Amino acid sequence: MERRIDRATERANLRERYNTFLATWQKPDLQAKERYACINDATRREKAIIRQRFRDPRIRRIHYNAAELRRYQARMNLKDMPREERARLAEAGKLHPPSWRQWVEQETLKGDKAAISALRGMAYREKRGKKETVTTPGFSVIKFDAGIDPQMMKLEGATGELRRDGSIVYRQDDNGRTICRDNGDNIVLNRDPQSGVLGRSALKTVPLIFGRECERFEPDGNDPALLRSFGEIVAWHNRKDPQHIRIISRKDADDYRQAAVSRHQKWVEKS
Repeated sequence: MERRIDRATERANLRERYNTFLATWQKPDLQAKERYACINDATRREKAIIRQRFRDPRIRRIHYNAAELRRYQARMNLKDMPREERARLAEAGKLHPPSWRQWVEQETLKGDKAAISALRGMAYREKRGKKETVTTPGFSVIKFDAGIDPQMMKLEGATGELRRDGSIVYRQDDNGRTICRDNGDNIVLNRDPQSGVLGRSALKTVPLIFGRECERFEPDGNDPALLRSFGEIVAWHNRKDPQHIRIISRKDADDYRQAAVSRHQKWVEKS
């Protein structure tokens, strides 16, 4: 409950920041009037020089007409420039203030946690009623409490990339292969489609998997190969970090963790 209250407060503050941004946003000034004024000033200076240089009225008139022609050409060229510049600004999204979602997306790229949380909320509402993320032969899903935000962190040998829906995809630095996708309330891991076990790349995601404070902590599905390999990872983590023991919230899945603990104890006794 406290986490929800904190998240609601952060999003309210984020909305206030957006309102402040809108109040101070200014439309790009293309300075069209100033540009036309510069052309007219240049023509006046040119005519002043013509008056000083040529005394014959007929010769002077010829040069005046040439100066007026150049002014006309400059104004015609300038007429299209603001239109082209406005088109470029519009394409870049700078001609009008960004919408709430566009602004939030920009803030997420800066690593703003409140913006990431808000974007996740938008994505969650859009996905409501759609098919739930489930375990498949090539992917396994680890589930956590609803409402948890994805975590952007530097994993060993992998880097996260923020997506527009607020999820974070982690890829290996050496080959660019995806090792997981952090959706907040679930993490999707790669697994061997033949054997069904989690690959070695899953060990890189340990900080993500075990860094969440939540009650729900369980794999999706009933594939024995997945449950066994996940139980092995949890048991391994608990040995490495006995100050932060994790229990799988699904009793049938936690049996595999306990079995992994028993196998390790027997191995230690024989050694």
